[in-house]
Amino acid sequence: MSRHSLATWVSMQGRTMMLASRKNALTCSIITALFLAGPSTLLAATQPRISCRVVVGQWPRWRVVANREPAFYPAAAGGRLDARVPLQRAGRVPAERCSTSWWAASWLLPLAFAAYPAGASPARIASSLRCLGAQTMQPLLARWARGFQSRQPGVVVEVGRGTRYSAAGVAALLAGTANCISFAREAFPAEVAAFRHELGHEPILVPVAGGSFATPHGSFVLAVYVNRANPLRGLSLPQLAKLFSGRRLPGQMQPLTTWGQLGLHGVWADRPIHLYGMTPRRAGGNPPGIVNFLDTRVLQGRPWRADLRVQVDNLTADGAVRIVGYNDMRWMLQAIDRRYMQRYPGVRFRLILHGTRTAPAALASGRSLLAPMGAPFLPTALAAYRRQVGTGPLRFRVAHAALDPRARSSPLAIYVNIGNPLSSIDMEQLRRSFTGIEPLATWSQLGLGGTWARRPIHPCGLAPTTALGRYMRLQHFGGTAYAANYIGYAESAQVLARVAADPDALCIADLNQAVASVRMLGIRLGQGQGISIGSSADIVSGRYPLDRYLYIYVRAPKAGVSERMVCRYLRLLLSDDGQRLLAAAAPDYLPLS
Repeated sequence: MSRHSLATWVSMQGRTMMLASRKNALTCSIITALFLAGPSTLLAATQPRISCRVVVGQWPRWRVVANREPAFYPAAAGGRLDARVPLQRAGRVPAERCSTSWWAASWLLPLAFAAYPAGASPARIASSLRCLGAQTMQPLLARWARGFQSRQPGVVVEVGRGTRYSAAGVAALLAGTANCISFAREAFPAEVAAFRHELGHEPILVPVAGGSFATPHGSFVLAVYVNRANPLRGLSLPQLAKLFSGRRLPGQMQPLTTWGQLGLHGVWADRPIHLYGMTPRRAGGNPPGIVNFLDTRVLQGRPWRADLRVQVDNLTADGAVRIVGYNDMRWMLQAIDRRYMQRYPGVRFRLILHGTRTAPAALASGRSLLAPMGAPFLPTALAAYRRQVGTGPLRFRVAHAALDPRARSSPLAIYVNIGNPLSSIDMEQLRRSFTGIEPLATWSQLGLGGTWARRPIHPCGLAPTTALGRYMRLQHFGGTAYAANYIGYAESAQVLARVAADPDALCIADLNQAVASVRMLGIRLGQGQGISIGSSADIVSGRYPLDRYLYIYVRAPKAGVSERMVCRYLRLLLSDDGQRLLAAAAPDYLPLS
């Protein structure tokens, strides 16, 4: 990040307050890395305590703009809220009950109920109340339930403990299995719309408590931050709206792009403002809770700027850094993680490795620091990523595929029946044998004579719909469709069984699954380079054309990921030390060199 960065509001959810605790100082660097690089950074986030000096002490360039010490706000009688802190957050309060300015409402933890039928008395509606929703509110609700039942022993109040998020309470209420939702945020527009569609009315939202200031995992007041060297002392809410809105406000002649437009002079006047924030929309379509608040209170429904540098939260609830992706990279990543933690004590990783297909969405949404993958992004996944993030990911090769039969990712190989005299093939012949473009139909076209000359070639391999079938078509056949007589199978073992049974078979399968009843062909390289047989030396040296790689994908730097941690991780993985660790880990993936 350049020293001219401005990160105006990175919104930290409740758990992120742990980053400012004295017990978790190093985790703090994950967030502060967004604005350490330069004094031009402005960050709006949850309000830190004045006593939390560990961040200021460790990172002396960090400073809070217009710092206040907010209290824990109860829901005041009559809905009256404290108007002293502009970025206090609020649940939905009926307009006639909220006497303060719309932007000065405190964050309130609301309860949502289905509406009573017209003219009915609450006492006649039900003798039980079942509350589901935000896990953070369950202890509070349980205490209220005990107090209420001591006064109304005939009413059963059940506080469900099987849900974690407010969204689960919404689903339960709409399904008729709950009649009360505990919200640790404002309701999403999609949730309100679902109420209207299913029940014919909007939910009744009752504010019951103010946001937490110092308790981890809660809902916090927001604040705006700049780098410690930045002389800016404060911002107005109209200025925030102008900064972040993707649409011009009435009377606004030009977007705010320099610090001079915010009142700074001298060397700061012409410095560009770099804006940082959370992703405006998650993969599921809803915004993060804090973005939902700012959509209404600050932007008032206007879109976010397209050049917003998205800050992502790739931490688990207990502060571990999440890595989502390819399951067969588990052992090498465990070795790299251990070495990283030796070098940078205090950082912990959580590996969630359920397959390559899980990595793109996790990286796009910010749920993963980086994306370990056994194959490149598919075109559809890449298009979806670009739509969500606004730019493509960066790809790094980190290892060659493995020759060990235990490995899931192997180089590919060309096989013939053990009785076939062919010994080698070149890549052009391979393409023409497997596609419908200038097809090679008989073995004479591959150089065989005698009784083999007129025998037909029977091409086979992994089905076109499998990952390896798509890989061969896209990477080696120029995207051309397979020939009409191509026979595809789900697994390499099935392909090799076909080759063993069919003397005329010419098939593609995993190199590490070879059996004695088939023979692997060498690949002629041309230009006097000889023939590659797929040995480990050929693979590591880059001579084998059907080699495959393992990858790490990361978000482009302008997307606002913690570049420092990503760079350290990649630097370690690609170093001599990291490649030795990788090669020593099961199942013996080959190092890059």
